[in-house]
Amino acid sequence: MHLQVLNINEIGPARWQRWQDLLSEEEADRAGRYRQAVDRKSFVAGRGVVRELAAAAAGVPESTISIGTTARGKPFIEGMQEIFQFSISHSAEYLAILWHQRPESVGVDIEKLRADFDYDGVVHHYFSEKERQQIQSAADFFKLWTRKEALLKALGTGLVDELKGVEVHERIVQGSDPVMEFMTLLSEKVVLSCAIPQGLPHPQSSFHPEKFNLVP
Repeated sequence: MHLQVLNINEIGPARWQRWQDLLSEEEADRAGRYRQAVDRKSFVAGRGVVRELAAAAAGVPESTISIGTTARGKPFIEGMQEIFQFSISHSAEYLAILWHQRPESVGVDIEKLRADFDYDGVVHHYFSEKERQQIQSAADFFKLWTRKEALLKALGTGLVDELKGVEVHERIVQGSDPVMEFMTLLSEKVVLSCAIPQGLPHPQSSFHPEKFNLVP
């Protein structure tokens, strides 16, 4: 299993052009509908990196990789679900990709830290009482928020309405099927969480050169 974090502002022009050339007609249309340039670039970069990784895993040209989505919006590589699973997330200029060459679904979520973020109005809508007791700072909030998002992605749900029903204050979620565990990493700029089926190895990491600390 592997985890990669990129700063999209550091991608060279040749790589950008290749990624854009590989977009399907539908993907190009979707990219063009984003109002914010950073969101458009994140979408193109996400599709591009996933194509690179899947093509390398399968030993095929990147142009042959087709990315589909489930009815609930979870992306997958067509024809490769049994040998390549991935999850992708972006926040501002940061992009995170978690993948492995196995059939089990995984999830990742990344959020750029905002020390002045007013989380008080959010916690009562999406967090249980046990979770709220652990939130004393913006970093605490984003730790649990990314865990919730990563778990819902891994389970293929991805529905905001279900966030409150998923408790993530402990590292292992016993009530999920399969049982999932979290790996949460914190730097000065971002926090990210991975949701991984229990028993699978934690990912090897390839990061933008910032110091990340493992969060219990």
